[in-house]
Amino acid sequence: MATAQEIIDRAWNRMGLANVAGEAADATTSASMLTTLQDLMSEWAEDSLIEVPPPSALSDTIDVPDGQIRALYLNLALEYSDNVGKQPSNRLQQFAMTTKNRLVGQSSASRELNLAAGGVPNVSQGLYDINSDSGG
Repeated sequence: MATAQEIIDRAWNRMGLANVAGEAADATTSASMLTTLQDLMSEWAEDSLIEVPPPSALSDTIDVPDGQIRALYLNLALEYSDNVGKQPSNRLQQFAMTTKNRLVGQSSASRELNLAAGGVPNVSQGLYDINSDSGG
């Protein structure tokens, strides 16, 4: 669990833009990075990688496990680095990819468990009748 501002500050530090370890981005940059974080989280929610809505303010708490917090700040750093003219390091790229792939794997495993338990994704009420070509 972390606030949006904490995730942004971790991303800022991971990009190597802080003059001193733990230094926060300025208010304008934080607001811009919040928009990028919101877009990232919305995209990941659409892909079923995370199950929480994006924050609407810097002080909003994002209630996800620590591994997902790490994935968020690493991928935010990777995505935002272009905005500040910073070439992301190979190490940052690798860590961001690894943490996101871990989320993809967890999401796939969760869907497989749901199907094994008899769940059927995105099916409306009723059964399809092939003879009448309508739902029942």
